[in-house]
Amino acid sequence: MRILIVAFLFCLISPIVNAQAFQIQKPVICDDVKKVIETISKSFEETPMWLAKDQNDSTRYSLFVNKKTGSWTLIQFTSTVACVLGAGEDSKFMFENSI
Repeated sequence: MRILIVAFLFCLISPIVNAQAFQIQKPVICDDVKKVIETISKSFEETPMWLAKDQNDSTRYSLFVNKKTGSWTLIQFTSTVACVLGAGEDSKFMFENSI
């Protein structure tokens, strides 16, 4: 149901902003889940701040953040493999009081 709502909203908004959906190929770095999480935790001192799963309950996503430095890493993972989808610096919490 959620996918239908998102698709419907996308269809409504697309003509307004004159946008067209397209697919992009982006290289990602993947490795063993334990190794990726240990590297993020030890090298960047980031801790998981958000966790979600896909609708099929087969893939998970997690956002790791270092609150002191603002560094962040977004990963997608299964039970065996984790991939870094993005990473950066200068993150800010939008809803600090609700965390």
